[in-house]
Amino acid sequence: QKYLPGSGELSTNSVIFTSVKSLMTKTIPRRDFIKHSLSLNAGMNIEISKLVNHLIVLSYEPVDIVVAGGQFSRRGGIVDIWASDSDEPVRVEYFGDEIDTMRVFDPASQCSVKKITDMFIPPAREILQLENEKIMQNANGAFTEFHIPVAFSSAGTIINYLPRDSIIIFDNASSLQATADEIEAQSLKIKAENEDLGNIPKKFPDPFFTWSEVLDEVSRCNLIDLGFPLSEEGHQISRSFSPGPRFGSRLDDMFQFLNEKENKIDRVFIVSKQINRIKEVQATLT
Repeated sequence: QKYLPGSGELSTNSVIFTSVKSLMTKTIPRRDFIKHSLSLNAGMNIEISKLVNHLIVLSYEPVDIVVAGGQFSRRGGIVDIWASDSDEPVRVEYFGDEIDTMRVFDPASQCSVKKITDMFIPPAREILQLENEKIMQNANGAFTEFHIPVAFSSAGTIINYLPRDSIIIFDNASSLQATADEIEAQSLKIKAENEDLGNIPKKFPDPFFTWSEVLDEVSRCNLIDLGFPLSEEGHQISRSFSPGPRFGSRLDDMFQFLNEKENKIDRVFIVSKQINRIKEVQATLT
């Protein structure tokens, strides 16, 4: 089940696997996501032209026939909408300025599947088609997610979208810190090169948050670090995990370690490119 801010409470637990770069990447602020999302209900009064304009603002693509998420089509008093978070499109039928019926339909056969009474329509993309001449000039007519730092002076991060009391698990925070530093340094270098070439305006906003800014956002959640915690006061679960030793080509040391741990560890996982050689040596020892 998907969790979307503004669409109601989450009834089941969800798990998100992501990377350092994704955590650092700027996105549409949570408040703007909620503000521009649209909820429709059967019997609701909303002019069809206003609905179409709202869909365009939400970056939905107008097409003749909807075939994928993030698209909509209008035929007279009927608007087909395939919400970006939905697996199926919905046909909204009007009677005057009032929504008469809403039905989920099969995009292949165009046949109705079931009748619904409401639907939630989030933005189709992370960037909204806002009427901002300055941004459009900087975008040279191509307004994309690349311009999120320009469009939103206070951009958001994926962490802002997590429910309250979410649990965030780091796989070795010290290693993630090093990765984040590399991403930031490379980003600033590429940005400077493009500014010198005139591809982007001078003082173009950074596309990524710094890792310290990410950690500030993470601090409002429950953090578990599986590896080397950045702080001594780590979560109690964090203290139960530690990275395994590295032996390189020192097989004698590895087998000595295994013998010492034989009665203490039920199962050992060995990660190596020389697994066949390890099996051969193990066979000679047993």
